[in-house]
Order: sequence, then structure tokens, then C-alpha cells
Amino acid sequence: MKMNNNEITPKKIRSKVLIRGIFTSRVSSNYEKMQALVYCYVILPVLKITYRIVADVLQQAAQRHLPFLNTHPWFAPYIFGLNIPIEEKEKNNAADAVSSIKSGLMGPLAGVGDSLCVVIPWTIFGAIAANMAIDGSPVGIFLWIAV
Repeated sequence: MKMNNNEITPKKIRSKVLIRGIFTSRVSSNYEKMQALVYCYVILPVLKITYRIVADVLQQAAQRHLPFLNTHPWFAPYIFGLNIPIEEKEKNNAADAVSSIKSGLMGPLAGVGDSLCVVIPWTIFGAIAANMAIDGSPVGIFLWIAV
């Protein structure tokens, strides 16, 4: 694998992180940690490359990514994207920064994601479907069921 001087993690690993984030974002949601297990699973390939020399440090880094996380699943990759370069360059020196970014962005990104991806489309399609149903068109019912 070819690596740039500026980039510790190859592009293939970053793509793997993104694909893991997209397809597993709601797989392990529980009431204690919400999406923390998925976050750790998604960022694990980067941690394995960054901390490949010492297994104990890799275990500490993985433990650092297990605290509570709850955000909109479609906006979680932005948090990964901010934390990966910090994790690569600063390693254990930036443990507080990584945790702060994660906890600081999860609330605002959850609000933006829920508004843009859930509330607004449901409101628009609900209004269209209700208007069609009031006019007597059965298409409105099927539109709402499809949405």
C-alpha cells in the first residue's frame, strides 16, 4: 500500500471506515451506550494501524472510544472524519480532544440530522398526502404509506 507523507492511514482504510459507518450505524444501539459500540467498531481499522506496535495501547485506545454516543446515523461519519486525523497524528496525547469532539458534536449533529432527514420530509409528504386524501384521491394514502 502506498502512503503519502501527510497521511498515516491509507485511503483504503478510510473507505473501510466510511462503509462500516454507513452500513452499521444502527446495528448496536442500546440504552446504556447507544451507538458507542458501533463507533468503536467503525474506527477500529484506524486504531489497528495507528497503534499496531503495542497491543496494550490499542486496547486503551479502543476503550477510549466506548463511552456514550448518540447522534443521527447519517451525520456520524463527520465525527469519524474529525477524530481520525487527530487520532493518527497525536495518538494518546489527544485522548481528551477526541472525547471532547465526540461529545460536543453528537448533540448538534443529532438535531440537524433529525430535522433534515426525518421531520422535514415527513411533514412535506404528510401535507401532500393529506391534501390528496381530502380531495378524494387514494394516491394520498399510498404516498403516505410509501414514505
